[in-house]
Amino acid sequence: MGPKVLALIENSIGVRLTLAARLMDLGCQVTVVTTPEEFRERIRGDVFDWIFLEDAAVPPSHHRFFAHLADHRRGARVVWCGKVPRKAPVSMEAVFAKPLQYDEIERFFSPWTSVEGGVHKAQEAGPPVSVAESNTPPHRAKGARGNPAETGNREDATGTKGDKEQ
Repeated sequence: MGPKVLALIENSIGVRLTLAARLMDLGCQVTVVTTPEEFRERIRGDVFDWIFLEDAAVPPSHHRFFAHLADHRRGARVVWCGKVPRKAPVSMEAVFAKPLQYDEIERFFSPWTSVEGGVHKAQEAGPPVSVAESNTPPHRAKGARGNPAETGNREDATGTKGDKEQ
């Protein structure tokens, strides 16, 4: 059995089915929900290894949502898709830009999966290092914007690292 993933994504059948299928092909056990209420119920009652959140599915009053997530995630790592809220109190292991690049998501998750004869086995890849334990920033998808709460300044948050765009 591979890692358990709880995904809160928008109610778009294409995204739901494609994300779930791609992660299940890697050996993940995937639960997809489309409402914050379903998410709260699932995270309160079960333990997950990964939580995949999409900005379109997180409620506009995200402070209570993130507080609930922090209280009930039980060590699950968080992956974000879309624009990260300015003051997200939960660290993100990865941030993926929209539209989703499923190949990039597969590459990110593959070290933690254990598909027979498939991609890397979790034992060979070693345990993932959390952002809190490392000095490296979370994985950023091409074109993804940083989280200002993590970067500490506006220029780094836009991904320009001080370089002016022409």
